[in-house]
Order: sequence, then structure tokens, then C-alpha cells
Amino acid sequence: MVPEGDQNTYKVLFFGIANNSAGGRRDFLRDISKHFHISPEKADYLISKTPILLKRGLSLAKADALVKEFESLGGKAQCTTEEGTSLLELEFGSDKTPFLQLESLTSSSRGGRIEVIGRVKNISSSPLKGVKIVVQFFDFLDQFIIYEESPIVFNFLNSDQCSPFKVIGEGNAGIRRISIAFKGEDGAMIATRINKNSPQKVALSRGSDRPKATNRVILERRILSSKRMYSVLEEVFSRISKDEFTQADVEEVLRRIFPKAWALLERKYECVSARQYLARILSWYAQDQGSSIQYTGTLVEGPPGWGVPKMAVYKKGGSGSTPSPQVPPIEFDGQSPLRNFSCPKISQKSPSSIARALIKGYNEEKIPHDLRNFNHLGFNAKSLVSEEDVLLRFLSLVRFDRWPFRPWEMVWDEEGGSINSLLRNQGLFHAGEIRRASLDEIESKLRKCVLKGELWLHTNGGKTRFARTLKELSLHIGGIASSMRSASNESDIMLLHQDVMNIHGFGALISARCIAYAMRELGAGRTSPKKFEPIARYLREEWRASDWGERLELPILGGRPHLFDEIIDHLSDDPLGFDYLYLLGADYCQDGNCEHCSLS
Repeated sequence: MVPEGDQNTYKVLFFGIANNSAGGRRDFLRDISKHFHISPEKADYLISKTPILLKRGLSLAKADALVKEFESLGGKAQCTTEEGTSLLELEFGSDKTPFLQLESLTSSSRGGRIEVIGRVKNISSSPLKGVKIVVQFFDFLDQFIIYEESPIVFNFLNSDQCSPFKVIGEGNAGIRRISIAFKGEDGAMIATRINKNSPQKVALSRGSDRPKATNRVILERRILSSKRMYSVLEEVFSRISKDEFTQADVEEVLRRIFPKAWALLERKYECVSARQYLARILSWYAQDQGSSIQYTGTLVEGPPGWGVPKMAVYKKGGSGSTPSPQVPPIEFDGQSPLRNFSCPKISQKSPSSIARALIKGYNEEKIPHDLRNFNHLGFNAKSLVSEEDVLLRFLSLVRFDRWPFRPWEMVWDEEGGSINSLLRNQGLFHAGEIRRASLDEIESKLRKCVLKGELWLHTNGGKTRFARTLKELSLHIGGIASSMRSASNESDIMLLHQDVMNIHGFGALISARCIAYAMRELGAGRTSPKKFEPIARYLREEWRASDWGERLELPILGGRPHLFDEIIDHLSDDPLGFDYLYLLGADYCQDGNCEHCSLS
């Protein structure tokens, strides 16, 4: 039974076949191929990539139904909330005399929004001023994604005084590790320790019973980055006597001669299996210039019990040998999730040509597409900077559009019980009236706004009080409009972004979205395209953590290491061009229209 008023969204993961015997596998492949209209070969390849995200953003009832559907076919599936947990670490807890003590630290994650909350205490004999917390986010491969920084609540922290803090990261899907540090007014890092009398407060969020990482384990997690793994692989290859070998041979040597390295891999990649990670590293390594191995273009049967039907065959070769052919891309079948499929066009393109295609598509398709939609709703370059009510309505709807409400029409439609119509009918788009009203009065009106499915508009689950968001918007909307009108350089954009971000409920990513829509796409103000770099980085990091980020970076999905950053280098004339990936995915990838793709 679905709990009444349940506003959570759920995802379904596929973990493999319940009966993994030859007969059970054959029956499952036959049934799933027939049920989802995909070839047995594609189904066979997909199930080797478990765990697979089947679908996300579902209600509990729909998620349960999908789990039962796969279980009825002989598969193992699981429903879980979109919320996740992350490993929390304290950096700069050095041998120096600590000035701060971390009293508690928790994190929560939902829909790409990560919130880090805690308390810190001044344990020095002198007051501290202007203390800020710096939070860094890392993905499941321990690669840095983005950072956020924020002042602690109390600007002046006396000796033995505690202060709470909160940092919100937007659009950071796939976070595995969160590292925090503190810095002073002069920008120097402040040595900090953890309160040993209350260690349970500095632990994984959401009540996880997983043991906390000790300093030794934290250091171990940093040892085996992909580049450092290369040096281990060099030694492994030298100990393989065959000229041609597979991943199974590499793993055998790792387990036998480098058991500590393999144990670290298994501990580090419990969510992305060590074998999947090793396959990626081998593919990356084979395509690097000067690599000592090459991919032969051949696939062979995987060992029994591995759960991997096919493995790539590699051969030893000298430095400077001809580039190896790419691992065959996975074709998109129009049914399964986007993240499981490669882009057959990326591998054929240079970073500059991909960048040109993104800029062209952004200007000729994405901007006209959004202009039509926004102009139809009364949003244009003139009205946004000259009419407070219009700008307040625009920013409010962008905020609601980001989370937790989907699809687009649920927010923006002018009729049919959308958020737009509900807020308008309650008079919540009039800046003057909102300024005069109390928070309780605003919230009372918001509580009357209920969407289909019992979605309430006064909160997104406790993290944002939208009455406060509307109130602060009404108070600052004039200044935001003025800043939009006068902005002409990157410094102006940075200040405007900070002003929007300071409003309750507006994180760095949502604020960047607001500015991109209003100023770059709708043309409010007079800022040239190349001046939007200060906000472009937030949108790029959102894409880096997305399915498209994997497509660009992972050879097995058609990309190659460092391609993402290489494309960025060619986007200086229009740094927001990356946002064309939205239409690229919607108009081409989701329908499998590769032959008509704009990357052609």
C-alpha cells in the first residue's frame, strides 16, 4: 500500500537472473526479448552490465509493479527511493593543533540535491571570524565533480561557541563521497578534529549501519585512481605470458600477485563492481597513446559464473603502435535507459567538431524551442526586466520546475491545475502583495495549492519552505531585475548569480538555470554569450554527472577519457552550448534517431 501523501520518487534496479543456470538464462532472455521487443543478443549484452537502472522518477506503486514484472520473468529487481547515502570525510584534520571541532555531520540526497548539515565548535583560545565550510563532491569512481562553499551561521565564533552550518549542492547525481574542510577569513584552511565523544554523529546519513571510514581507509580510497591503476596494470601485463589475453587473465594475476590491490578495488567499488571498473580501465588504457596493449576487435565468451557473456581480447604491443579499434558500441534500442547505451557518433568526431555541433544546435534549436515556450507564457526580454510580477512568476516557476515536480507541463501550463494556474489563482504572483503578507499567510495560500497525486506546494519534503522562497523573492526582485538590465561582464554575472543563490531554496544550479534562461535564451539584459562562463560551469557539472557525461568519457559507451574537458575548451565563444544536450537526448537519443542526429 502506498502511504498517503507519499511525495518520494523511486527507482528500480535490475540485479540479474534469479536462476542463473544455462536453462534459466535462456528462458529469461527469451521472455525479456519478447516482452520488451529487443533482440536476444541485446538482452544478453545488457544483463551482463548489472546492476542496471531500469527506470527512475516513479511513484511507489509503479515502481513495485515494475519490480514484480521483472520478477515474473525470472529476474532480480529492487525498488528504492531516489534518496542516497554518501561517505562523509573531514579533510585538514592534520597534525597541527586543531582550532575547530566537528560536533556532528550528516548528509541527505534526493533527486540530485545534496544537503550537508552539521555543527562545528571553536576549541581554540581566540575568537574566529568569517569561517566558511568547503564541501567537495566525488562520484562512484572517486572522480571530483564539483564543490560548494558557504559561511557558517555565526560570522563571529567565540571560544567554546558552536555554530550550525548547511551546504546544498544541486544537480549532483551519483555522489559517493563528500569531503568537507573549513577555512578562515584569510582563505587559509583551519585544522579541525572530530569530537570523539560523539562519533555516531559523524557517520553516513539516513541511518546507515555501515561502519565509518577510519583515516587509513579514507587514504586507501584515494590510492587507486584510474591513473595510478595504470602503473599496477603495467606490472600485471608483464606477468601474463600470453601475447593475447582477456580481463579474466588480468584479474587472475591481480588476485594472485597483487591481492591488496584487488581487495581495495572490491572495497572501493562495492556499488560499481570491481569487474565493471576493471573493464573500463582496460578499455581506457588500450586507447591511450603509448599504451602497451591494444584491443584486437575480438570478443570471447566470459568464464562460467562471471555473469559476463562476452569479454574483449587485448594483445601486447609497443609504445607508438597504431591506435587500437574501439570496443564495439552498444546500440540504443529505444526501450532501456539511456545510460546503458553508447553514442556511435562521438568516437568519429573531434572535440572541436562536437563543440561546433553543440553551439549550432543550442542557437538554432534549443534557444528557439525555449523562446517559443516562454514567449507563449508572456516571458520575454522586455517584460522580465521591466515588470516585477513577471520576473517573480518566472523565477518561481523555474524553481518549482527543478524539483520535485515533473513533467514540464505540470509546472508551466496556464490551465488544467498546473502550478502556474494554482499560484496565479491564489494571487501569489504579485510581488507587492507578497511583500506585505506574513509568512504564515503565504503558506496558508500555498497549502490550498494541491496538484493531482496529492503533491503539495508549500514544501518539497521539508528542505525548502516555499513561502519563505516567495517572500524573499518579492523583497529582492527589483534588485535582480536591475542587475539583469545592467549586467555586461563576467563579474556582473557572478554577482547576479550570488544574489539569486542567496534566496531561500535557490541553490547554485537553479540560480544558474534562471540566469541562462532569462538572459542568454530570452535575451534579457545586454550580456554577450561568451560572458556566461561563471554560471556555465554549474550546468556543465550537471551534464558531467549525467548519462551524457558517461557517454563522452567512457570508451565502452563510445567516448574517450578527458573528452568532456576537451570539448569545454572549444566552447569559449558560447560556454552555455552544452545545454543543447537536453534536446539532443530528447529529440534523437530517446527515439533512437541516430541517423538524423545533430552530431552528423
